[in-house]
Amino acid sequence: MIGVGALASGIAVERRLRRGTPFLLQAPVRQAWLEQHCEKIIEPDLPIIDPHHHLWDRPGDRYLLQDCLSDIRSGHNIRATLFEECGAMYRSTGPRELRSLGETEFAANVSRSFASGQYGSIQCCAGIVGNGSCSYQVLWNAFKRIVGGYSADEKTALFSGAASKAYRISI
Repeated sequence: MIGVGALASGIAVERRLRRGTPFLLQAPVRQAWLEQHCEKIIEPDLPIIDPHHHLWDRPGDRYLLQDCLSDIRSGHNIRATLFEECGAMYRSTGPRELRSLGETEFAANVSRSFASGQYGSIQCCAGIVGNGSCSYQVLWNAFKRIVGGYSADEKTALFSGAASKAYRISI
């Protein structure tokens, strides 16, 4: 038997797949619920790399840099974090297969702000797990856009140089 929540989630996923929209299945942060119980930090000096967190800004629900920083500074010795994609901050324009890169760009900007030292030695978004389409067609179209203004000789040199390195062949 499927619970109502699971069924609703399944329907939501199926609708998002049909529309080609990103997955927005995170539950909102409920601060009052989080504050009901506070566990003692057992090893406050133990260095930790948080291997999974998200950042998002959606109507009525956001978890951004300051929220993450507040959690990081809650008493544990968090040294760095790994950002996991969550279907937020997609590009609104451009090729459909590249729109998810907006989320990676957003996380990279957060990472750069921490790399500046402004927030101390913590490195938020030190690693980023994201996605993008890498089909041959996508790569070929990107290559054509990049070299659009190059001469035939420049295109040949660029392509054969890359191929010779990738396949270890002399041309």
